[in-house]
Amino acid sequence: MSEASSAPIYRCSRCGIESKEPTCFVGVAGKGAPVPAVTCITCYQPVHLPGNLRGAFGVLVTIVVPIFLLLALKGRTAAKMPELMFAALIMLPLQMLLHELGHFLTARLLGLDAILITLGSGPKLWSGRLLGVPLRIHAWPLIGLTRLGSSSMRFLRLRIWITVLMGPTTNLLLIMAAIVLWDSLV
Repeated sequence: MSEASSAPIYRCSRCGIESKEPTCFVGVAGKGAPVPAVTCITCYQPVHLPGNLRGAFGVLVTIVVPIFLLLALKGRTAAKMPELMFAALIMLPLQMLLHELGHFLTARLLGLDAILITLGSGPKLWSGRLLGVPLRIHAWPLIGLTRLGSSSMRFLRLRIWITVLMGPTTNLLLIMAAIVLWDSLV
């Protein structure tokens, strides 16, 4: 019997993913019997929630920078800046939802399991289901999160990378749509 086939199979106690590779788990000492309560390196990662000042700065940058870019590209004056800031504040949660849906739909197309979609941080305002997946909406639209899982290890890294890149790709598509439709939107 080869060494690879006799290696123990480790299972994450949180998400249930299994692998024979001990470096994919926290609390495994390389060789020997698996520890009963191991956690995969994905579930072990802490979620960094921004502080109030840092989060407010992030929202400000997220709103102001695209407005300045659009004004610079279209050669407009800053006379409409208050209206654009108000529209951006309203559009930010929608943009975050579309960004996370970019991750979610790509994950579904590539055979990954989308376990949870979270929008915002702070107190929970609403939770429900979207396309069969739990959706949580929190008070402050500062971050978004789509939790992924997979029962198949086939091309897992490639599938995850493509899924991760589809969120920013969705943002680029939204920016291009705003630039093309700018005159009709204003």
